[in-house]
Amino acid sequence: MAGANVKRIIFREVMPGDLRKFTATSADSNTGGGARDFRFTPFEKFDGVFARALPGREKKPRVRNGVRTSVTLYTADVSIPKKNGSASTRELRFEPPTTAREGEGRLAQLSKFGLEPPAGEGRFFLLIIEDASANVILTFYSEQDLASGQWHSVVNDFFKKVLATPQKTNANQGFIDFEKHTHWIKY
Repeated sequence: MAGANVKRIIFREVMPGDLRKFTATSADSNTGGGARDFRFTPFEKFDGVFARALPGREKKPRVRNGVRTSVTLYTADVSIPKKNGSASTRELRFEPPTTAREGEGRLAQLSKFGLEPPAGEGRFFLLIIEDASANVILTFYSEQDLASGQWHSVVNDFFKKVLATPQKTNANQGFIDFEKHTHWIKY
C-alpha cells in the first residue's frame, strides 16, 4: 500500500493508554467524559496538512473563552479497511483547539469508527492517508508492517526512522506531504 499515488500521510503513534479510546472506555470513573479523541500538537504544524487532506468544511457552534462562537472543522469521508478485507466509510472531522487545550487540534469520537487496532504487531500508528485521487483512508501501520515490507519503500523508509526513536511517554506524531515535499515529526 502507498507509494507514488499518495499525496500525504498524517500519523500519530497509538500509546497503550490510547487503546481504550477506540472502544469509548477511556473514562476511569462513572462520571462521564474522558479523553476519547486523538490530539495533534502543536496545532500550527498540523493545521495546514489537515486542511489539505480533509477538503470539506463545516461550521460548528462552540464555546471558546466563555463566548459562543463558530469554528471551522475539516472533514472528509474516509475509508476504513477491516481485517477481513471489507471496508466501511465514515465522516472524519478534525477540530481546532479548545480553550482548555489551546495548542491541540483533534480527531474526535474515534470510538464510532469501528477501528481494529493491531495486536501483537509491536508499536503502531494511526494513519490518515490521502491518495492522488483525493480518497482518504484511516488505517494503522505497525512494526510488523515495516518488517514485512508490504508498504511502498518510501513509506517504510520514513517509518523506519520514526520507529528507530525509542518509545516515550508522549506519542510520536507528524506527517509526510509528498505533494508539498515536506515532512515533520514530533518525537
